[in-house]
Amino acid sequence: MKKITAAMVILLMSLSTFAKPMSEIDFIDSLDSKKVATYGDAVKLFAFQLIGRSNGFNADLSALGSIDTKKTGKDEPLKKGEIANMTARYLKLSDSLMYKMTGFNRYAFRVCAAHGIMNEDGSENDIMSGMELLEVFNQISEYKERR
Repeated sequence: MKKITAAMVILLMSLSTFAKPMSEIDFIDSLDSKKVATYGDAVKLFAFQLIGRSNGFNADLSALGSIDTKKTGKDEPLKKGEIANMTARYLKLSDSLMYKMTGFNRYAFRVCAAHGIMNEDGSENDIMSGMELLEVFNQISEYKERR
């Protein structure tokens, strides 16, 4: 429970301003209890990280490379490989030769696990829960602080 609270506090504090609309705070709070996180949830959290607010599913996430929001629907269940690929682009994790060459979710998952951002148990095709997604963002914040 302490990890969840710490993750939410770190996520909220990493936002660029403290005056967030209540809907954004409610979103983060409700994500903790979601059994299945969606692709749209991840896009929204990255928008919070990159621009300090969410412009919805069509936010400008050009810093993450070519994320095709038209290809993957916002209500599609989020797979570990997808969030790993977004994370690897965001943190510029390019120390894996296979990930550099292919950009596949499989190798993005492995490079994130090697950096301690994701738990290496499971597969890149496993579906993520809301709590797992918040934990990944907690690890992203900790990784950025260490760099």
